[in-house]
Amino acid sequence: MARTAQSLLLTSKNKQELEFLIKNSSNTRLKNRFNIILLASQNHSNIVISKKLNISPVQVGKWRRRYIKFGVEGLKDRDRDGRPMIYNVQQRDLIVRNLLDLLLDDKELSIRKAAKILKINFMLLFRILKEIGLNIKDVDGWLRQRGSDFIPKQVEVVALYINPPENALVLKVGYDKKESLSKGDNSMGLKFAKANSLLAKFMFDSKKRKKPFIKKHIDQNFVGFIKQVQKKYGEKCEYRLITENLSVHLNEDLKNWQKEFSQNKINLSVLHSFWLQQVEIWLSVLADQSQDRVIFKTSTEYSLQIMNYVNEYTESGRSFSWISR
Repeated sequence: MARTAQSLLLTSKNKQELEFLIKNSSNTRLKNRFNIILLASQNHSNIVISKKLNISPVQVGKWRRRYIKFGVEGLKDRDRDGRPMIYNVQQRDLIVRNLLDLLLDDKELSIRKAAKILKINFMLLFRILKEIGLNIKDVDGWLRQRGSDFIPKQVEVVALYINPPENALVLKVGYDKKESLSKGDNSMGLKFAKANSLLAKFMFDSKKRKKPFIKKHIDQNFVGFIKQVQKKYGEKCEYRLITENLSVHLNEDLKNWQKEFSQNKINLSVLHSFWLQQVEIWLSVLADQSQDRVIFKTSTEYSLQIMNYVNEYTESGRSFSWISR
């Protein structure tokens, strides 16, 4: 005698959540699982559901039981142990850095030849490069950093993103004169001012526009900018600035400022390594791919859309690798 499927009842909130996930998910397998639960809640048997979705009744029963026990989280793929890594993350990073150094001296270097020089398995090196999406024939020169302090600075900057100070004021200091504030959607009533540099854009408030006073990026202007920020937000705040390792950021006035206010710190990233700000890059990707041309009626819908995208990206996303085009 065939087993009777477990009954499944959905609240209106559960049903809305599943319908929203079906509409906004690009993962076919997850869509099928969500549909299984909706059909099961309508008292359809596993056999009927399997015919409607063209999958086996065994699979239908599996996801029905998983949802009853774990909810929506139970419909997602479980983490698998897999084969242990031959090299840990730090060792793989060192392998890639050494490979990039080799490319400085030999632009025609092949993966097979590089593996022989680095004394590692050819297929292992091939897999490491494939995982990070790096093609050694297209590596851009500025990414090859010889400086011994590159990795410590990289770790310091990334750690600041992962574990930021409480109530932190985050300032992205840049100097592209062509960049300007986008007027876009101004539903929040923001005011904008044109500026000759990104430093100057800070020099106005929401109540009254002020003409930017910074026209050149020299050390005196940079120190003046820092002091203006401190004046506006108070001397007791903790300030963290992430900026490039330029001479204007290493002057005596700035060093004295750091000594006077010991709680403040300037993280100097290696020159031409603003690609370390990958958190900002990822947030822009999230906005473009998950919120473009979508209208959210409630904050719940907005939160579900973001979390759904984050969960999908966790499974399918790859780390950023900058290559020339």
